[in-house]
Amino acid sequence: MLAGVLIIVCLYSYSTFRLSHKSSFTRLFPAHLLTDFRFADLQYNSYYFAGSDAQTIYLGNYTAADKVLAITTDFINRQSISLITADSEKINWERARVITKENKFYLGEGSSPAMLYTGSATDAMTRVQMDSLHFDRDWVPLSPASYVVRTYSTTMKQNILVKKITGTDTVIQSQGILEKQIDGKFCTDGVLLFDKEHFRLIYIYNYRNQFIVMDTNLHIISKYKTIDTTTQAKITLDTIKAESRVTFSSPPLMVNKRACIGANKLFVNSALSADNETPLGKLGTDIDVYNLKDGTYLFSFSVPSFRNEKLTAMAVVTDRLYCIFGKWLVSYRLHIK
Repeated sequence: MLAGVLIIVCLYSYSTFRLSHKSSFTRLFPAHLLTDFRFADLQYNSYYFAGSDAQTIYLGNYTAADKVLAITTDFINRQSISLITADSEKINWERARVITKENKFYLGEGSSPAMLYTGSATDAMTRVQMDSLHFDRDWVPLSPASYVVRTYSTTMKQNILVKKITGTDTVIQSQGILEKQIDGKFCTDGVLLFDKEHFRLIYIYNYRNQFIVMDTNLHIISKYKTIDTTTQAKITLDTIKAESRVTFSSPPLMVNKRACIGANKLFVNSALSADNETPLGKLGTDIDVYNLKDGTYLFSFSVPSFRNEKLTAMAVVTDRLYCIFGKWLVSYRLHIK
């Protein structure tokens, strides 16, 4: 009897220690958050979310950057849209990305270097910018006259955020937004998002537990932490001299894989398991939800795997969650307040 009591006390003490220890965290999983399951076959596994409006989801295609698939939110109707540019032969299509916003299409390609186009579904794309500013696929058009990109600063030796006013020499360069921990490039990797409801920018790190809220002039409004405890990027790097490039010498600890914004909330696809989960028993993808008003963690839910495919993209439109699993587009109704 005494041994049984001691075992219970030890287990309780251990569980309390894990909950209070700096490397532990737990998730809250409310019931019945996802209902009204739907799916559609996209035919190809190279789609990503380019944008949406109340009735339509727009999907870009990594292997056919000049094509956009418009599919109604009920998955009944779909239309393929071709984006026509006057000098398409100059575009590095492998690096191009399409973003839709307020009935306009923005085509950006930052490797040759910056080439930006804007247009509608019926008009030819018009080039609005071409300069020496290189950037990656993480960029946000604020309007036809301005955009924000992530680029690498050779002076600061790290990734930075830059706002460019098209047709002018005006450049607003971020100071101290992305914090260098190791190399400045991989350690600051993350996702750049635009909160169209409040006209704010969000940047969430891939390898640490932080996201940053900024205004459109790259002034920091707030910094918040995700529920895990990875404050330092856990990556190790190696240089391949023959190719003059740096790469991971071992698999990095991914913290936040991807994210999206909807209903004034930040939805984060976390790569880490909580203490109240069994990693081997997980059958889906964890999504953590944060209130963008004050950065507080609200709850989590798990999106079931579909057709043995991994989640590659997600978006929230009004009260529905959209996910891409390989060549499948999946939708759920979100019951959140």
